[in-house]
Amino acid sequence: FWGQSLSDSVLNYQSFLVNIGGADYFRMASLFPDPHNFALFAGMISFLSLALCVYFFRENKKPKINFYGIVSLLGFVAVFLSFSRAAYIALITSLLIFMALGFRNVFFQKIKSFLLLGIIFLTMIFALSPITGRFLDIFSREDGSNIGRIQILKDGLNIFKDNILFGVGIGNAPLRYNEDIEYRNPTNSHNTYLEIAIENGILGLVLWVWLILGMIIRLIMMFLGRVGDRQEAMVLGVICALVFFAIHSLFEVFLYSPINLSVLMILMALGSVLLNLERFKNSNNI
Repeated sequence: FWGQSLSDSVLNYQSFLVNIGGADYFRMASLFPDPHNFALFAGMISFLSLALCVYFFRENKKPKINFYGIVSLLGFVAVFLSFSRAAYIALITSLLIFMALGFRNVFFQKIKSFLLLGIIFLTMIFALSPITGRFLDIFSREDGSNIGRIQILKDGLNIFKDNILFGVGIGNAPLRYNEDIEYRNPTNSHNTYLEIAIENGILGLVLWVWLILGMIIRLIMMFLGRVGDRQEAMVLGVICALVFFAIHSLFEVFLYSPINLSVLMILMALGSVLLNLERFKNSNNI
């Protein structure tokens, strides 16, 4: 599926195994080159599926409720089995926002029990498995991955300070970390925002944050304001999916993942359509 050169790179720098408590576990990655990219895809898609499940619950269309409910549940389980700690943090944050925004809404109050059962099920999976040990590794000062990421972060910040205005150019960040780097070496900042800052300078970073954070804030304001029942679920789903991307991007770089970048653009397009629909309603006093 990937071709010879990418396949060789994945085999040389693969991260399909993880050691938890002295035991090795195979990480779920599907057809993605690494578990982190797959976890991001599964997380974003899961919240969109959950939004559709809530929407069709209101419409009382049981086949579609079951389909999208199963898709979202499998997606969340897949995120857990990716053993991506960044995805765990992003998932917890997005679920908290989903509950905080959704449960204050009259319609969501009607399906609170249904959603709580799903959350309890996910919590049991999290607690009664090696996932708990993997999550607690986030706070370990002896974990080699944590130590390495902190050092990469420090090096990246130094590179950014030296090129704060215009950056080093798109795709050149790995060369600044190591001038002798080989072709297709996966070296990166492990932080999308820092990667953009290094390559595009402070202006590129501001524009990127404005793009993502601005869309999230506008959608939240729309959800808290006057929104038609048919739109509420989708608005909340797009909010949580974008939050998942934004939080996950604090720990990984996904700018060069065609699938995940495409999903992000679809989310931004959905958000734009929803905002325009609300503007159209207000202008026509509907």
